[in-house]
Amino acid sequence: HSMIGRTEYQNVSGTRCATDFVELPSILMEHFLNSPSTLALFDPQSEFSIRQNSNLHEDPCRSIDTHTQILLALLDQVYHSSAVLSDDFDSTQTLAAVYKRRGLIPYVPGTSWQTQFGHLF
Repeated sequence: HSMIGRTEYQNVSGTRCATDFVELPSILMEHFLNSPSTLALFDPQSEFSIRQNSNLHEDPCRSIDTHTQILLALLDQVYHSSAVLSDDFDSTQTLAAVYKRRGLIPYVPGTSWQTQFGHLF
């Protein structure tokens, strides 16, 4: 985007914006292009095996992945709230509390997974 894009306002083009804003279209397109109903639009007469051979497959961990994303969204909301202004705020204790309240798999003491969560900005 930044190397070949032509724009009047460079500070709002390409990847010079909030990273999550850039990620959204990418993630949506991944799901959009894996949809058999979307793939069928390219093969309306069923001449090819696009519908049957789509990238869509049943992931046995899909629900767990979705639940984890919800937990991360909850964590993100706390990390971007006024709670962080407190002198005794601890991001690891916050992570443990979120997992204790809503988690399927318990928090593992002594870890600080949130430090590797790249989408927390």
